[in-house]
Amino acid sequence: MQVFIMRHGDAALDAASDSVRPLTPCGCDESRLMANWLKGQTVE
Repeated sequence: MQVFIMRHGDAALDAASDSVRPLTPCGCDESRLMANWLKGQTVE
């Protein structure tokens, strides 16, 4: 069995709470890269 553990992409520092913090441009890129990598993984 494989388990993938990952964190969210880089988020902005200035927000009222974590639930409303937007991703930075770098965080958006990181998320896209991870999504593309996950698409290539085999899930049983």
